[in-house]
Amino acid sequence: MSKDLSDLLTTVHHYNFWVLLTLAGAHIAAVLFYLLYKSENLIAAMVTGMKAVTTPSPEVRFAGALRAVIVLALAAGAVYLIVRT
Repeated sequence: MSKDLSDLLTTVHHYNFWVLLTLAGAHIAAVLFYLLYKSENLIAAMVTGMKAVTTPSPEVRFAGALRAVIVLALAAGAVYLIVRT
């Protein structure tokens, strides 16, 4: 591995550290927001894997299975194109 490539990868590694740290901070801030302002304890749900779900309001509707399959196919195609190149 050349010195230039090593330096580039080291720089990317350092930037990724800060990106991950920022994302972790945003995640913690979101959980605290839900706990303090929405009175929804997501911490317990993350630990136990179980969350109490209230009955959805009438305006909530779920997309059909066909839409889910189409979105899955589009995402898989995008991943394939990214990985292939």
